[in-house]
Amino acid sequence: MADTSAYDAIIARVVAMRASTDWRNGEQRLRELEAELKKLGAPAEPRDRQRIWADFSAARAAYRNARAEFFAARESGSGAARGRGAGGTTSARSTAPFPERAKEQDEARRRKQTLIGQLRLVVGGEPGGPATAQVKTLGGEFFQAGYAGNEHNDALAAEFSGLRSEYFRKLDGAMQRAQEHRDRVARDMDHALFVLERIAHGSDVTDRWTKWTEASERYRSFGYPGKEKKAELDARFQRLRAELSTALERDKRKRQRQREAEWAANRVHRRR
Repeated sequence: MADTSAYDAIIARVVAMRASTDWRNGEQRLRELEAELKKLGAPAEPRDRQRIWADFSAARAAYRNARAEFFAARESGSGAARGRGAGGTTSARSTAPFPERAKEQDEARRRKQTLIGQLRLVVGGEPGGPATAQVKTLGGEFFQAGYAGNEHNDALAAEFSGLRSEYFRKLDGAMQRAQEHRDRVARDMDHALFVLERIAHGSDVTDRWTKWTEASERYRSFGYPGKEKKAELDARFQRLRAELSTALERDKRKRQRQREAEWAANRVHRRR
């Protein structure tokens, strides 16, 4: 896999912003870090591009949610103090936001837990195109699910990210095994073409067409070597097929000469 340490370092700096509670200059710093991320360019691997942007977006959203929580709590606390100074009690308006935020966070927590369960099912299945698309969709839904509260949000994000990384490790393994299989198929097909070449170019091949038919069926039986390799091998096969036509015509003329020689010998023999 490609080295993504430079991208991960930027994401780690966004995560560190939340821990340092840099609320005053946070948005400006986020814009600067996003510009740095874009300046690096897109990683070569599509799955790296998806992961890096999803992780950056998640870290940025976590920072913004934490900042919103901080200012909401501070404003609510100021309102409570004003209520107590005026009449000795906290106003209903100042305390109302807390139950609402708790409800939203609880809903976000349950939604994220559901998405983690769905992702775990995908990770337990076979990796591939449809599964990768589902992982991408679940990632988008997870990071749009909202803030699950200080107690749960980071743990849920870490669990989701771990499952996603596990899926891509499985996908890498499956892709490597598939490539190894395609390489074996390509080697077998290449050897079959060598046999076909000997049949097409041989100067004295008995029953050339039958042997070509058997060898070409074997060539086609090995499987799929990959798009580019198949195009290359099939081009060689077609070239040999054209050369075979020349060889078959040569065989035909040779047999004709042999028959004419036999007929001439028979005529001489009969005259004697």
